Amino acid sequence: MEKWNDNWKIKLEKLDDACHTRLCECRNNRNDIVKIASLMHCYNEERTKEECLERTLEWLGDWNGQFELTDLTVTEYTKILNRII
Repeated sequence: MEKWNDNWKIKLEKLDDACHTRLCECRNNRNDIVKIASLMHCYNEERTKEECLERTLEWLGDWNGQFELTDLTVTEYTKILNRII
């Protein structure tokens, strides 16, 4: 599979500067997950919504150390997945 297109971060900064700032400062909240995963999916249409959600959770957890955001129940995960556009 091709590399990920991470230009979604530029769009995030334009659409929601506060969310982008939180991402850069490793202090996102649960509401940001849908925004980030949705933009990621828009820029990576060949990827599934689930792949984009998984990558978002990896980004926030493994890369940004925000494990409290990524510890989701199956119900929470499904609700977030269903909100990704």
